[in-house]
Amino acid sequence: MALDRVGDVRFENNPWKLPDEEMLGFVRIPAGPFRMGEGKEEHEVTLPEYYLGRYPATVGQFRAYCETGKVRPQNPNALQGASNLPVAGVSWNEAVEYCKWLTEELQASERTPTGLRRMLNGEGGAKWRVTLPSEAEWEKAARGADGRKWPWGNEWDTGRANSVETGIMERTAVGCFYEGRSPYGLEEMSGNVWSGLGVSWANTQTRMIQKVGKQEKRLQATSPAWCAAARSSMDRGSCAARFAPAAVRSSAASASVSGWCCPHSSDL
Repeated sequence: MALDRVGDVRFENNPWKLPDEEMLGFVRIPAGPFRMGEGKEEHEVTLPEYYLGRYPATVGQFRAYCETGKVRPQNPNALQGASNLPVAGVSWNEAVEYCKWLTEELQASERTPTGLRRMLNGEGGAKWRVTLPSEAEWEKAARGADGRKWPWGNEWDTGRANSVETGIMERTAVGCFYEGRSPYGLEEMSGNVWSGLGVSWANTQTRMIQKVGKQEKRLQATSPAWCAAARSSMDRGSCAARFAPAAVRSSAASASVSGWCCPHSSDL
């Protein structure tokens, strides 16, 4: 973690520790259909335009929320580790509150890039907000529109994801496996940590877009990891993989391979 000890310049230019990019790491996912699921469950789903976080949400980002919002995490270990590691041990409710806080922060701050601030405040069009992604939103961002098995293609490659095959057996700084990025340029969509989502997969078709207002759009913020264990390519490493332990099912949230995910938009 030498990169973190000297300061990871990718996340040091704003108080929220978001990527130093024009849209603070929110990557546009274009409207259109994609192949969702695998095997007998594979089917076509059409989504409107939305944005998703380029990297999993990090320890530094969650720490900024806790410090600025004066919030005590339910699991103190969620704040442990280098700031550029994907955050783990965050509850679904905490992730939702983080998204609400980030929406308000970005709406009000003069340090928010002009284009993004206008979107969040509904200037000249529909209003956007930061939320957890739905299952379908996460999967499209991970695999693209062509139904590939992993973010980079249909053949497993140990060098493209932090899985058990690498022998690392712990979280790695986000962006370490650049060659494993998705067709839209999102990273860590397979391996490293699990991802928490905004709805359970049983309700994906009916809750894929949550209607909050006739003119409101959603930005998807990277969702928190449910566990930090590296995943095996032979286990649940594909874009369509799902895992829902009892604690997750009871909170009406599902988990997918990778770290957090980010906002989505559509005219409702």
